[in-house]
Amino acid sequence: EQGVHRSSDEKVLASAHKASLTPELHLNLSHRSLTRIPSLVRVSPLLQSIDLSHNDLTVAPLIELLELESLTTLDLSHNQITEMPSPPHRPRGDEVLWRLTSLDCSHNKLEMQPDIVRNLPCLTFLDISGNPVQSIDVNVLYMATNLVGLGIGGGTVSIGKEGLARSVGELSSLKHLKMASHVLGEEPWVMGIG
Repeated sequence: EQGVHRSSDEKVLASAHKASLTPELHLNLSHRSLTRIPSLVRVSPLLQSIDLSHNDLTVAPLIELLELESLTTLDLSHNQITEMPSPPHRPRGDEVLWRLTSLDCSHNKLEMQPDIVRNLPCLTFLDISGNPVQSIDVNVLYMATNLVGLGIGGGTVSIGKEGLARSVGELSSLKHLKMASHVLGEEPWVMGIG
């Protein structure tokens, strides 16, 4: 069975390399009906950007991507992701995916905001809109001190106006906030801050 998976991985990665690997080391694996990422992706530790959008992933492949030390952009939008397992704890200064600046998890099936946010010191953009997230833990958002753009809502998020104002107020670097209709019971809107 391993040989079958590896063969499948090789085909997906080979087609991705031919069609979508740019000189800037951006790998586009979108729209390929993937249920898991090809193990061979890890062979390219210099990858800076991976687009895994519009697939059939159910678990965010964060643990599989640990070796990609140069990864700055990860697009996991429009999948079936229900969980984002936290990678194993590492000593301070050796954060997992520490260069990641952009994480798009929008339009999945997440019921909780990704806890991994607290371990991404360079994160500047996070989009979890379009998920059935039940609540936002403002304490996790506080740890994203470099966050410039945030997308939330689209489910039955209960953060409340006070909680939202408190969260946004603490995020001194936040410049753009995209909120879907269910957050405050209004139409979707994007707001520039600052």
